[in-house]
Amino acid sequence: MEEIEKKDILSDYLESMIGISMLQVKDRKELIEKIDVKSDGKLLKKINNQNGALEERKISYRIIEFPISKMIEGKQKRYPNAWRVEKIIS
Repeated sequence: MEEIEKKDILSDYLESMIGISMLQVKDRKELIEKIDVKSDGKLLKKINNQNGALEERKISYRIIEFPISKMIEGKQKRYPNAWRVEKIIS
């Protein structure tokens, strides 16, 4: 029962994150902690590990990585590895 509840909480969180660009590592911290993928007690942070965990748990969301640039204080700032959560529609 507890596993289903965890899955529901994670799904609700991922739903709330759809379309939000996580530009830097610090922006992804909460997402990584919520998915909670560990190896030898260490939290794994790579996008492939996160997506693998979502697939394994049969949660129909994926994280995509994409480049984006924004104007910040009149300067062009590039983020080559931004993340965004997307829902998989099957």
